[in-house]
Amino acid sequence: MFVWRACRNLLPTRSLLAARRVLGGSGCPLCGAAVDSVLHSLWFCRSLVEPKAAVPFLAGLRLPTTGSFFDFILACFSRLLVHEMELLLVLLWRFWFRRNRAVHSALLLSVEDTVDWSKMFLADFQAAVAVPSVRCGLVAERWLAPSPGWVKINSDVAVDVRGRRLGFGVVFRDFAGKVLVSYTSLLLGLFSSDIGEALAILYGLRLAVDLGLSSVCVESDAASIVKQLSSRDSPCSDIGLILDDILSLAVNLSSISFSSVRRCANKVAHGLAKLALWH
Repeated sequence: MFVWRACRNLLPTRSLLAARRVLGGSGCPLCGAAVDSVLHSLWFCRSLVEPKAAVPFLAGLRLPTTGSFFDFILACFSRLLVHEMELLLVLLWRFWFRRNRAVHSALLLSVEDTVDWSKMFLADFQAAVAVPSVRCGLVAERWLAPSPGWVKINSDVAVDVRGRRLGFGVVFRDFAGKVLVSYTSLLLGLFSSDIGEALAILYGLRLAVDLGLSSVCVESDAASIVKQLSSRDSPCSDIGLILDDILSLAVNLSSISFSSVRRCANKVAHGLAKLALWH
């Protein structure tokens, strides 16, 4: 949002405030340059010499000295790697904060408070939004054990249209095929089978997180649900909200995969789902 505002020339620099007759002068409050534009404030101001010198990939960066800030950003995109560009954008945000702190509090942040803060902020942000890699497996004809260290979760739903009920079945098995946990649940109400399949997966993942598991394979015979989860494509609908919840839970696991299997490879979970309807 900050970079978008800068590209649209919406930051309250002295030049912009003078053009709107808020201030009388348009000079830079830090280095005394005649024009305090967005590009000057965020890049060419002499107060930024030391912070920029502390970032190795910026030292040899050759950029045009004229044009708008938007032109500057486009030039950076064409010259920097992705991780360098990400850090640069955070640095620019911090440069603006540094400038405003100096103007309003007469306190110019140090190089460490500028560069190191930006690196830590970016690392924390990337860690917060990281999603474990998701793989989509081939459709299996029979149940296959997971790799050592992994737990396989099979889930299924059974629908009782006349009784307006859904039965859920979930089973956890290790690499030796040993059943670790089995779970059944009954939900009153009539929903589509896709919503039921998605809820079954959600219940299984909630249990996996509660048990503190780290690496799980999730198998379901609902191919369309697995496809949407694997592509992280959540539609704007009721089922989309459930898929979002599933992907949010996946962040708590170090590794997760979603695979589509045929009903014959999902017999145990299907049996548990039907069992739930008998209670």
